[in-house]
Amino acid sequence: MNCWKLSKYFMAKEYERFLNQNKPRNAALIRSYSELVSQAYNERTRIVTPAEVKRSMGAIYGEYRYNDEQDVIEFITRMLDTLHEGLISEARPNAEGTKMGRWNINKSIITDLFFFSLTSTLQCHECGESKISIEPAMCLSLPVPPRRRYRDDVVLFYMQLSRSPVRIHADVTLNVLGLKELLRTEYLALEKVVCLWYNGSRSMVELGDHAVLNDIHHRVFCYEYSEAHLSSYCWIQLKIRKLSMDRSLRFNILVQSLAGDEFSMMCVRDVLFHLLPKENLWMLDDLAQYFKLENCPTTPSDGGVLGLPVASIVCSNHEENRSLGSSYDPLDMIIAGKPPLVCIQDCLDRLLEMEELSVLLHCNRCSTKQRFSKTMNVENLPKYLIVHLKRFEYVNSLLAKISTLVEYPLDGFMLRGTEYRVIGICNHDSDRVISSGHYVSYVRKECWYLCNDQIIRKVNGVDKKHTYALFLERCE
Repeated sequence: MNCWKLSKYFMAKEYERFLNQNKPRNAALIRSYSELVSQAYNERTRIVTPAEVKRSMGAIYGEYRYNDEQDVIEFITRMLDTLHEGLISEARPNAEGTKMGRWNINKSIITDLFFFSLTSTLQCHECGESKISIEPAMCLSLPVPPRRRYRDDVVLFYMQLSRSPVRIHADVTLNVLGLKELLRTEYLALEKVVCLWYNGSRSMVELGDHAVLNDIHHRVFCYEYSEAHLSSYCWIQLKIRKLSMDRSLRFNILVQSLAGDEFSMMCVRDVLFHLLPKENLWMLDDLAQYFKLENCPTTPSDGGVLGLPVASIVCSNHEENRSLGSSYDPLDMIIAGKPPLVCIQDCLDRLLEMEELSVLLHCNRCSTKQRFSKTMNVENLPKYLIVHLKRFEYVNSLLAKISTLVEYPLDGFMLRGTEYRVIGICNHDSDRVISSGHYVSYVRKECWYLCNDQIIRKVNGVDKKHTYALFLERCE
């Protein structure tokens, strides 16, 4: 009822021109829905009940005669299809130029407002010939990616040491090459990056591009650097000296300029600004008093990753500062961001990604069976689009729910270059299977309203955690 163009159609009684009297059950649903819409938009009506709509649907589909909970997407698509069959105004020609493509479909207000085309393309691996089929659809069903596992102990040091180091979340299935691409695209590490870990003796071990994060059982450190100026870099090992004992920190710093000049110390100062507790930042005002450069090589060696030399900087004269004691770990100062969320675009990409078919299909051009790939596309997007998140799957013959949170915008919802806004949301609020859950909905007027059985109340926002269906309106 929140689809204004459809509601306007029924309130104006336009349906009476097309009502198919040969389908009395469809006609009964159409009349009861029209009455429901009229009541809902009548300011004098205080209570609205969809009992007649339910009764009309129950007369056509037996499962709706009772009060058992049913799947909302199945109900909506059945209802729209039933309205369509009772309101067919004309048959579309089978022509290329029609809005819906190459296939026949009878025309109604439902097809005008809700239908789009789903294109499937099969391509032969041998000769490249394509087979294209176009089907009508009124619901865009999107697969929900399974919940990903992330590791949050990947640390990135930028080439510009004034930028704060970051601790990122990386999918454990990524290899190092994929991690570097993630750092480039999501964290703007645009120069070369070297990834490594430290063994028990504090030696650096460089990671190859094909190493998988899930197989690396140590904290991963990533350093951005300029390949053009590689020869001017060196590694700085940080140590804290107490009495005659040195404690090495668990990582090194990569700085530009061979250690030994004042610039190297200033580079270290820039990094320490992000790694010292706030109450100890005053130590950086007199760097020479608290930090001393030792073991300073003047030429590159094989002692460090990238063939770069390793120097040491020792922090001393800090006995009165307990925060730099044995429990001090500068990595604690690097705050990890939240793990990335699955967004609606991820779901769409999963639907549209190329699929390699496991069975051989006949190719007309090759005159034999060949391997094919399949791609999907969504075209002719409608005024109102119903998006269904496929949250239920069978695991070991049992129905299970995918409870992954899917993020989406309420406004500026871009889909294949078309802008939508969300006007309705249906949630299934169980983390288990559909039979144990409960449906609630959010409706957007000037603000958002929560509809929970007989209770409707104004709310400040929506709960996206259990989103099962979205109702979108195209922005004109």
